[in-house]
Amino acid sequence: MNAVTGKVLLGAPMDPSPAASETMVAVARNHGVSPFHQMREMTSMRFGPGKLANHEYYSTGVFDPEISIEDKKRYVGKVGSFEINVAASPLKLTKSRAFVRDKVLYTSLLTQLDLPTTETQAVVHTTRMFGSLPVLRTVSDVEGFLRDTARYPLFVKPCAGSGGVGSASIESCEADVLSLGNGQQADVSGFAKEVVEDYPEGFIFQTAVTQHPDLVQMAGEAVGTMRVVTTRD
Repeated sequence: MNAVTGKVLLGAPMDPSPAASETMVAVARNHGVSPFHQMREMTSMRFGPGKLANHEYYSTGVFDPEISIEDKKRYVGKVGSFEINVAASPLKLTKSRAFVRDKVLYTSLLTQLDLPTTETQAVVHTTRMFGSLPVLRTVSDVEGFLRDTARYPLFVKPCAGSGGVGSASIESCEADVLSLGNGQQADVSGFAKEVVEDYPEGFIFQTAVTQHPDLVQMAGEAVGTMRVVTTRD
């Protein structure tokens, strides 16, 4: 397989388009839900407490007639989830949110508290210092790390942002070619340039986390996550 010469890091998903008429027809045929009933449900759920967008109505499978209306109302869309987070995390009670968002600093704190967390092997940033962590300043620095220092497999991601944008798994590096977890291969120099030029707020190289063998048997090798939500009155 030839190495990819363009950008390889995960980009932001495009805004989903409104539900296509073919999808509506397919649901009507396969599930016996008329287009009129789908439209009525979509409108109700879009303006309901869960704020479920039209495309989420289909992607979550809420159209299924086997789901009761009570259960359908429990579904929460992206907008609804955001509103819940804002309500549960008022600014006056969460003044440390900037610290929590700092992926390098917060991970280091967890390590100091002897809590199990990810291992940061190096950080890319042109000016900032990160204590005892190796800092890569230039494209050449990143290239050298990937060729000579990194312990694979790696999970890499930007210091800022969410939703997996800019992330990737790197399985190995051989002959200046990186083998990515999605089956692609990338040129070391091109990858290093992408990291430095596209992510000025910093970029993190971490040791990849492996799923527990018992969980692999149940859910596959992709690492599952659990979000813990705390509230303060």
